[in-house]
Amino acid sequence: MSLAAAAAARLALCAALLLGGCASLPGYVETPADGASAPATTRADSGLRITIDAPPELKALLEQHLDLVRLGSMARDDVDDAEWSRLIEAAPAQVRDLLQTEGYFRPQLQLERSHDPAHAQPDEVRLRVQPGARARVSRLTLEAEGALGRDAAAGDAYAVATLAQLRGAWELPVGSDFRNAV
Repeated sequence: MSLAAAAAARLALCAALLLGGCASLPGYVETPADGASAPATTRADSGLRITIDAPPELKALLEQHLDLVRLGSMARDDVDDAEWSRLIEAAPAQVRDLLQTEGYFRPQLQLERSHDPAHAQPDEVRLRVQPGARARVSRLTLEAEGALGRDAAAGDAYAVATLAQLRGAWELPVGSDFRNAV
């Protein structure tokens, strides 16, 4: 992975985190006591139920950062139909963005909603996530420009050692799972 690609991935993550509209809303999540991989369900006092069926390590990430889950803790009357629809429609893209930070770039998602005809808002939203294969770092190319690059190319011992130190300190060594942690 090139330095430019890593920087772009970090920038995308920062943008996703900064634009998380409901990031400060708390949610209640029911999880099995034995830590099994049963779907997580968030239920608001209003009757809205949000179920996430995903591998345990990704389920926690989605429960913590998905705007739909956070808003699920609010009373139904506090959120209008347009906002519910917007959050439900935005959920797949937000899930994809969150999974990319963990190296899953081709997830399969299925979003289902069911509701009582008496309410315009959904009673249940179920999100099924199959993350697919995780990306692995296969190559690292770290190039220097300017004086450091010129000096290293000329064989200057200090410049060569500096580049080697930078390559050795890189947090995603070849063979590791891609992860864009902040």
